[in-house]
Parts: sequence; C-alpha cells; structure tokens
Amino acid sequence: MIISLFNCSKSIEQQLIGVWEIKYVKWDNSDSMEVPHYDRYQLSLERSNGSFIFHDDMQNGNWSFFDSTIFLTSTPICTTYIDSLFLVNDELGNSSLILKNGEQKLGELTVDGVVPERITYEMELLAISDTVLKISSEGNTYIYKKIR
Repeated sequence: MIISLFNCSKSIEQQLIGVWEIKYVKWDNSDSMEVPHYDRYQLSLERSNGSFIFHDDMQNGNWSFFDSTIFLTSTPICTTYIDSLFLVNDELGNSSLILKNGEQKLGELTVDGVVPERITYEMELLAISDTVLKISSEGNTYIYKKIR
C-alpha cells in the first residue's frame, strides 16, 4: 500500500494530530456517499504529556501509529450483564475473577479493583495531507477533513 505524504517535513504522527471531521464514506461494494451534515462526527487525535490520546463522539482512549496502521485502543462504553465468573489462580498465588457475558470477556476483578477489557480498532492509513485524511477499515474507506 502506498501512503501519500504531502508534507515530508513532519512525521506521520505529527500530521495525524488534529481534529478531523468525517466527510465521505466508500463501502467495499464500491457505493460511496457524502456524509450528511447531521451525521458527521469528529475524530480528535492529540498528543498530551507524551501520550497519544484520541476521542470521538462515542469513546476516548489512546492511539498509536505503526507500519501504516492507526490503532485506537479504548474501554467500550456499555452497560451489560455478567453471566459468568471464573476464578483464576496463578503460580504465584495471586487470584482474580474473570467477568464474562457469553464468550465475551468484559473484564477482571483483581486486588486493584475492576480492570475492564480494552478493545483495539485498526485502520490502514491510505493518504494524509495538511487537510485530508484517508483511512480504510474492514474494506470501507473513510475520508476526513482537518478542521483544527
């Protein structure tokens, strides 16, 4: 995959930092559309105190960039039932409880408290300029415009 870089004086991470608004979506079946104004959302990619932070209209967490892929890692916002508890004892004598709903692990209860399961969303960077970000995930292409 070729990544278009229009500003070679900045690293890709530096170019990604900013607030991006979704403008267009192209689905894997080749249909595409301009996102209606009322459905547009913003993706903020920031660097704060040495950490890469992201947030959008629904979630927040950490982001990273490696080998043409953007990784967004967060704790899902949800309210759900726990239908299974599993006691885990390790070789050092530490114990924890695994919290599950069906086959999905929701978190762990340890001596430090509840540790939620985190998810990572991967997006392939197709192109970036000072004003346009083009990424792909699960066969769909998303085009964002930089607004700050």
